[in-house]
Amino acid sequence: MQRSARSAEFGTYNRSVSSRWRRALGVLTSLCALVSPLVVLSSPGTASASSSPLWNCPFPGPWPPFDPNFVGYVEQYSLVASTPTFNVADTRIVINDTDDPATATFTAQRSRTFSLTVGAGASASGLLDFLQVSVSTSIVMSVTTATSVSTTGQVPPHSQLIGEYGVQAFTVTYDITTYRIVARMACEPYSVQRNTTNAPTNIQGWRLRTA
Repeated sequence: MQRSARSAEFGTYNRSVSSRWRRALGVLTSLCALVSPLVVLSSPGTASASSSPLWNCPFPGPWPPFDPNFVGYVEQYSLVASTPTFNVADTRIVINDTDDPATATFTAQRSRTFSLTVGAGASASGLLDFLQVSVSTSIVMSVTTATSVSTTGQVPPHSQLIGEYGVQAFTVTYDITTYRIVARMACEPYSVQRNTTNAPTNIQGWRLRTA
């Protein structure tokens, strides 16, 4: 079942500024409300620039004090769609050629690591925070499947039972809209990048199916 687009968004602050601002500011992220993103800067001065006629961004300040050399960027994550999927680490097959049902035991023997793929223009931490809020709190940056985990299942006569061990995951499509801020008083859309990622979760186990 595909998850439709939501209005929840996430803002990440990056900048290309003078050395003074590089020392004073870090890359900061803040969770957005369901209506619009919020970007908070830990800096002296809190005057809002949102009343400027050159302010064409969908969020208010506050921004740093006026600096003619200040150039900053805000990256806004927006969910387009998410679809549940299953990342397979190990597969076992039991064939029953008899006329009677049979019981099969499956044991995971192969381990595999699944990692969150970070698309162009995204930061690993910013993307993970966004996905945990907008898609599932169980999404992780990386997960390694266990071994020696067993399960049993019934194999119908003259059929086969396929056991797959792995982790629940999501295929997620999201947009990153970058806004450019100049000298605190001007803000405008700069670029839009659409990415699709496989987002693993910390939920792992067996999936059985007949064939």
